[in-house]
Amino acid sequence: MTVRRFVYPYINANMYFIVDNGRAIVIDPHQSDELHALLISQNINDILILLTHEHPDHTSGVNWVRTFANSTVICQDSCAQIIAIEKNNRPVLLSFILAEQDRINNTNTADEFNKIFPQYVCAADITFSQEYIHQWQGRTIKFLSTPGHSKGSAVIIFDEIMIFTGDSLLKKIPAITRFPGGSTKDYNNITLPFLKSLDEDMLCFPGHGDEGTLKEIFHNF
Repeated sequence: MTVRRFVYPYINANMYFIVDNGRAIVIDPHQSDELHALLISQNINDILILLTHEHPDHTSGVNWVRTFANSTVICQDSCAQIIAIEKNNRPVLLSFILAEQDRINNTNTADEFNKIFPQYVCAADITFSQEYIHQWQGRTIKFLSTPGHSKGSAVIIFDEIMIFTGDSLLKKIPAITRFPGGSTKDYNNITLPFLKSLDEDMLCFPGHGDEGTLKEIFHNF
């Protein structure tokens, strides 16, 4: 199964795309002309949208994807509740980070980003509290709640051979738990032990940065 990555400019968030017999999965969507062209060229009319957590750099393209095909959105309960309220989807923290980078680099990225970032609310179709299993094209997709980075964080595991971790596990970057809804205690006591219990050869696709095996990613801890 081929996984394609699309990187959101400005903040380098990863969106992933998987296709099989005219059906597709998009994980953590953002707007992308390249993805749009790909959907058209492959005549995709059925898309499963999967969210690893509720932060705007990972959810801003949900409604955009839904304009191109029949779509079903799956995410954790808290994620669904948060993205259903517009004020929660405003990229205040992202804008602040970009503004700081602009100050250092004498650029104008924050203003450009704020002009194109959509105002939106999202509705999830399937939600879960702790765990959910979904069958897709003969494959088993397992969702597991992984609190710590955010209240609605979850990982997505395909056939026990690859995992999409959102911001719960990044290569070379410790998970951030200081944002609203984050919890260092939950991350250290629940999420990190779970991630370390998985097969170290499982391929990991994080929310930012490059993929690698779990062994390679944990090597940097």
